[in-house]
Amino acid sequence: HDRAKHPKFRFQVYPGLRTPDDFAKNVILQKRKLKDGMLKWTANLIPKSLLDLDAESSKMSIQIHKALLGYMGDKAMSFPATLAQDILEKGLQNLRLRDEIYMQIMKQLTSNPTADSIAKGWQVMCMCVSTFPPSSEFEDYLLNF
Repeated sequence: HDRAKHPKFRFQVYPGLRTPDDFAKNVILQKRKLKDGMLKWTANLIPKSLLDLDAESSKMSIQIHKALLGYMGDKAMSFPATLAQDILEKGLQNLRLRDEIYMQIMKQLTSNPTADSIAKGWQVMCMCVSTFPPSSEFEDYLLNF
């Protein structure tokens, strides 16, 4: 685990990430803010996946982010407890989305202003870790976090 402490494993430099330009492509309003905040907490829904995924997986990533915002209390939604279950099920069923789920949780835990939201973020992180592993390529980035 000492290896994972190396700065090259900070999640912000994971090679599978989209570029900020790609992340904000087709977004008209507040493009600069979106690009700068790509890997920081937000109460707004992401426009596409953080990782460079196919269109179908990217669509599912947006649904996952919506569930994550609801579970962490950053967006008011009914039945927040079931949202964590949705996230876990998507990760179990779809290997390609696992690292995206971890990446989104790390994003939402970075510069998060709310203690309650942070606590829920770590809860969902723990649930994910005990439900499905990250990919071998992503593991050191997760440990580094």
